[in-house]
Amino acid sequence: MRSGNTMNSQVQRIALCVVAVLCLALGACATKSSEPYAANRAYRVGGMEVGTVTHVGETLLTEEYGHENVLGGAAVGGVAGAVATGGNPLGLVGGAALGAYAGDYVTEKTVRYKALTITVAMDNGDLVTVVQEEDDVYLPGDRVRILYERDRAQVRHM
Repeated sequence: MRSGNTMNSQVQRIALCVVAVLCLALGACATKSSEPYAANRAYRVGGMEVGTVTHVGETLLTEEYGHENVLGGAAVGGVAGAVATGGNPLGLVGGAALGAYAGDYVTEKTVRYKALTITVAMDNGDLVTVVQEEDDVYLPGDRVRILYERDRAQVRHM
């Protein structure tokens, strides 16, 4: 009887260590910036063109993401499942599967945001379409400038 308790205790300690390491690793990878421009974009040369909005449509932008939340969810779910079932391997596996699913679901919902597809008839005759975050209201007929840098462009009101 005592060896069963010792084994459960060892499983719990190992699981706790795994969760702690994963939490530290995920925390180190997390970044958040409220700056309008990233520091590596400063001092770069870009250009500007002027035109008139001809069409505006709504879309969704998604960011590419890794599997950090899936792994973290699996680790936390596995520990929770093992603890809840007294160290039962099926509880560990079931908890890990549910945790991985939850981690992926949360990640997918947090990396989507509203965006606009803005088509602009440039004064030089070109027709340009830019997809960007929904940061302002653009209507057909609005005079705008397109700020560009390499392969990136951004529509702004005049």
